[in-house]
Amino acid sequence: MEYWMYALLQLADDETAGHVLAELRSHPTGSPMSLKSAHPFAGVPVRYLLERRQWRAAASLESVPADLPWDNFPVAHALTVFARAMGSARTMELADARGHIAELESLRDRTNNAYWSRQIEVLRREAAAWLVQAKGDSDAALRLLESAVTPGPVLPAREQLGELLVAMGRPAEGLSAFEAALAAAPNRFNGLYGAGIAARDMGDTAKARDYFATLVAMCDEATGSRPELDVARRFLED
Repeated sequence: MEYWMYALLQLADDETAGHVLAELRSHPTGSPMSLKSAHPFAGVPVRYLLERRQWRAAASLESVPADLPWDNFPVAHALTVFARAMGSARTMELADARGHIAELESLRDRTNNAYWSRQIEVLRREAAAWLVQAKGDSDAALRLLESAVTPGPVLPAREQLGELLVAMGRPAEGLSAFEAALAAAPNRFNGLYGAGIAARDMGDTAKARDYFATLVAMCDEATGSRPELDVARRFLED
């Protein structure tokens, strides 16, 4: 179900994605629970919000179902905490963001498996980067994202690095980061959009048109309202 959600969101088929989320939340948790069965209960709603950049909703995301023993699955629960941290940082609720990042540290330290501990640390660094960026320290944010560059469990760190570099007025470097992210995870909605914005900002109109045209064609049956698609379409119409 998590892979299905991921695919729908790249196509901006947000209506179907909403149905998938509703179906998940009507599904019984079952017993006994394992990480494999618990993970979608966190991963699906997190992806639904973060891929659509719904930061305010992410900041207040609840762990559902409430009766699932989340303490037994720190790796899965870390996804929800990451969404809260990202949402809080991106909406300037900085005290909340700090608290959620501290919780990610705790979850990381409770995880005995080295691989999963590393994945939680990647989440922590990504969220921490946007916290320090919100506080005005772009250089520290850049260092954190560069140190987090690895196949992340939710949002690709290179994609976020590209977004940060563009925001810092360094679109050429941002484009390189987006292109590296797209090489590892092709046809991601936010990757294509970010690459188009970076190319536009550096004055490479032809490359911007290519990325925006790919995005618009990929989402020709979009059912959601994505501001990014509006930007891409307006650029192609000019």
